[in-house]
This record gives sequence, structure tokens and C-alpha cells, in this order.
Amino acid sequence: MRPANPDAPKSVHWCDYPEPDRAAIDEGLERAMETALRVVNLGRAARNASSLRVRQPLRRLAIAGLGDGERARVEEVSDLIRDELNVREIVFPPHRGEVLESIVKPNYPVLGKKAGAAMKELASKVQAAPPGEIRAAIAGGGWSVEAAGQRFTLTAEDVSVLESSRAPWVAQADSAMAVAVDATLDEELRAEGLVREFAHRIQTLRRSAEFDVTDRIRLHWELSPGLADACARYERFIREEVLAEEVVPRIAGSGPVEEWTFDGERARVGIERVHKGG
Repeated sequence: MRPANPDAPKSVHWCDYPEPDRAAIDEGLERAMETALRVVNLGRAARNASSLRVRQPLRRLAIAGLGDGERARVEEVSDLIRDELNVREIVFPPHRGEVLESIVKPNYPVLGKKAGAAMKELASKVQAAPPGEIRAAIAGGGWSVEAAGQRFTLTAEDVSVLESSRAPWVAQADSAMAVAVDATLDEELRAEGLVREFAHRIQTLRRSAEFDVTDRIRLHWELSPGLADACARYERFIREEVLAEEVVPRIAGSGPVEEWTFDGERARVGIERVHKGG
């Protein structure tokens, strides 16, 4: 520090810890990022449940169950969420029932102690009632129902709520929010997913061959028809990603060669260093 400020202490460890500038804190941004973190965590869990690679782009992400304030916060950081989850569009269904199907069942060990002889009729009424009605009433303090001439107020411990994804969505949820990915892949999305996975494998081959990150290469390949079509559509992207100056549709040269099978496609790929980067 002293070359720039001769009066500075000899060591930063002799300085007082700086006082925070409370006026610089953007509480709205902090709340937006907290909401974004919840969305991304649930979205990643939904992607994992869909068995689709992170490199596979998806058309839509649904975020259901948000209030107006939370939705506004999500929209502030929507670009970040789309990038993190590799989705094209975010939609906001008003109710989680649009992405999740719910089943409410009596919790017999707990409810049986309360209901006694009325348990059979009470269980039938629980199973016949709309799940959303029960969930909302319990969230508001309890679901009131009459059985065998008695009035019961059911709480969260009296029932089990089971949720499953409603096609074409694959959803994950917490107590208030449901986040779902649309697992439908059209031809465009599938082609882009194939190419991104293919480019990733070429990058791994570059590293295993100990090429420098700036080395330019010649890329040789022999591809199955579906992968060949996708690579023809996105060849420019592949060349830019892996620094390929030339693509040769046959295996030749003296560089390393690997064979891969993924997503129902096959590839035989070789690379040669054209010249060192710098």
C-alpha cells in the first residue's frame, strides 16, 4: 500500500475493519436474489427429476404460487434464472395446481384418535373433497368438516398431501412455491442439446490431449445421421466453441481419436493441433 500512499500502515492487518455503508445496501436486490436462489434450487431439482442434461436447453420454466411482490422480484433477475437453468422462457401460472396434481389422504394413526367411530365417514369426506380446498383451509388455520354428527377441524398433522407432476411439466415444490420445467423436446431443442453435449465432449478430448486452451485445431468426425444433421445446423457454434479452423467429415491425421455414444447418437471424432495459440 505504501508506494501509493506513504502514510498507510505497514500492514493491512494493522488497520481497523472498514465500517459498512448501510446506504449502499440494496434490500430490494437482496430479496430478488433470495427468491432467485429458491427458484434455481427447485428448478435444478426439477431438471434432475426429468433426467435431462443441464446442457439440454428447454422451452419453458413455470414458477407457480408467487404473490405479486415475489413475481416482480423474479422478473428483475429473470435473465439470470434463464441462464442458470438453460430455459428459453419463464411463465407464471397463478396456481401450483397447473403444474402439480395433489392427493390428500387421511393420516389414520393421528386422525383416528380424534375421530373414533366417525373415522370411516371422515376419511371418505377427506378423499372426496378438492385437494386445493383442503390445502388452502389448512394453511388458513384448519379445514372444518362434519362427520357422524360431529364437527372436526383438521390441521396439517391430520392429513398427508401427496403431489405429482402434471404432464408435460416435471415439478418440484416447497411449502409455497412450485417450479417446473417443460420436458417436451422439439426438433430444434433436441438438435441444440446434442450439439452442446458434442462440443463439451470435444473440449474434454482437447484437455485430455493436453492442448492449450488457445490452440487452434482441425476437427475430424464421422457421425450418425441425427447428430450429423444437428452439427450441420450448428457447425459455426461448434467451431467457435472448440476453436476449430476446419471440419473434415472423415477420420484422418495423427491426432487423438475417440468414439462416443450418447442420446441415441454415435460419433467418432479426431482432433489435430493446427497451430499453437498465443
